[in-house]
Amino acid sequence: MNGTQSNDSELSSVKSPLLRTFEVLGDGWTFLILREAFFGCRRFDEYQKVLAIARARLTERLTHLVNHDVLFKRPYSDRPLRHEYLLSEAGHDLYGMIMMMKAWGERWKPSASQLQLIHTKCGSILETELICAECETLVLLNHVRLSSSPDSNEQPQFKVRRQLNREAFEQDKRNDPVAQTLAVIGDQWTMMVLKEAFNDSTTFENFKQRLGIPRGTLSSRLKHLVREEILTKTLYSEKPPRYAYTLTPSGHDLFNVALMMFHWGESWLFGKRRPSYHMIHQTCANPLIPKVICCHCKDEVHSRDVEVAV
Repeated sequence: MNGTQSNDSELSSVKSPLLRTFEVLGDGWTFLILREAFFGCRRFDEYQKVLAIARARLTERLTHLVNHDVLFKRPYSDRPLRHEYLLSEAGHDLYGMIMMMKAWGERWKPSASQLQLIHTKCGSILETELICAECETLVLLNHVRLSSSPDSNEQPQFKVRRQLNREAFEQDKRNDPVAQTLAVIGDQWTMMVLKEAFNDSTTFENFKQRLGIPRGTLSSRLKHLVREEILTKTLYSEKPPRYAYTLTPSGHDLFNVALMMFHWGESWLFGKRRPSYHMIHQTCANPLIPKVICCHCKDEVHSRDVEVAV
């Protein structure tokens, strides 16, 4: 994989591909900006108009994505000097992750506005599925394991970013399945709690110990995930009252989003230094390279081969 090292030296000590990806992308506004980049937005005013985002916040997120080589700037006006923001190759490679968000939103949030895309290679309305590139079978959470590593309990050290309320996503002009998915998982700590749920953490203390997360932050994220029916909450001790949290079917289905994040971080955020652990597909016993394909023609889906249906 021809990954490029992030410009942010703060990532250099982070060993987990998933955690590196959360550090770069784990913010609701960042994901929405990426969605619009795939839909053709290039200029600052275009992003601001479609997202209704504050100028200072948009400036910060665009700069962040440029600094991490997800977008690059190109001047389009000399007087005054103005730039447009284009997807890099690393940015284009995030399309599979966005497609998994779209698929989850369509499956579990059917009230969202429909977003029909055309796969230009076969002319069909795009429907996707996630397969293992090696054995070409569907990827399921129960068939994937993380290779053993001394770094598997690495704890995040996130800079504080405010958790966006659901209303911020529901006010999105598209209100599409991607926005509906982001309303559920669109912040770093929520995704980290989900990561531990995928790794079989079940109790409050399990989550806290493995993540090093503040109690109040963990409590709010668990309540959020229970309210969104991603986790179920079951009493296992009455005195004192203690609860176990387990994934629902819709929670299991979010694994595909996390897997694409892991793969992107593994591909692009380590440069020539390979990450110390990998996802293993137990069906074929190979390191898992996920591939998003079109359900109709079975070709791999690339952002340049997809158009929004008119």
